[in-house]
Parts: sequence; structure tokens; C-alpha cells
Amino acid sequence: MTHMFSSGAGAASRYSIGVVVVTGMLIGTLFTLFVLPTVYSLLARDHSQVAGSERAEGLAHEDVKPA
Repeated sequence: MTHMFSSGAGAASRYSIGVVVVTGMLIGTLFTLFVLPTVYSLLARDHSQVAGSERAEGLAHEDVKPA
């Protein structure tokens, strides 16, 4: 924490690099914990609805058999 308030040679560049690293880690963590599971859930829900309708159509075609 003391590095945030330091001065001298290279202090500004160390601060800038630290801000970029911390921001990148926060964005990556939030993306992994919230965005990715949400997108997966939406895609899985859509896939299960399509699979259910295809299964229902297959059963409907099996009921009608030619004599």
C-alpha cells in the first residue's frame, strides 16, 4: 500500500502498471464468475427446448405407421 504514495524514479510507471494489472484481474474474475455462467445457462436452456421439440416430433412420426 505504501507504493501507492511513493515518489521517485519510476513511481508513476509502477503505479500505472499496477492499475492495469488490478483492473484486468477484476474484469477477468467478474467475467468468469458472472458473465460466462449466465451465457452458458441461456444457451443450455435454448438447447434443451430445441431437443425437447425434436423429441416430440420424433414420437409423433412413430405413432403414424403405414399399414
